[in-house]
Amino acid sequence: MTLKDTALISVTALAEIMRVAHIAAGSTRQSFLFYSVAALLYLALTTVSTTAFQRAERYASRGVRRA
Repeated sequence: MTLKDTALISVTALAEIMRVAHIAAGSTRQSFLFYSVAALLYLALTTVSTTAFQRAERYASRGVRRA
C-alpha cells in the first residue's frame, strides 16, 4: 500500500496544513519557518500513516497464500 492509496486523506490533510501555515506565515512574516514546519509535519504524518497501513495490510493478509 502506498501514499497513492490514501490520496483523498493526504490531499485533505495537506490543504489544511498549508492553510494554517499560510495564516501563520502571513501574520508573522516568517514564511520559511512555517512552511518548513508544515512540510516536516506532512512528511511525518504520511510516514506514520504509510507504516500503519502496511502493518494493517500485513495483519489482514495473515494466512493468505501468495502466488
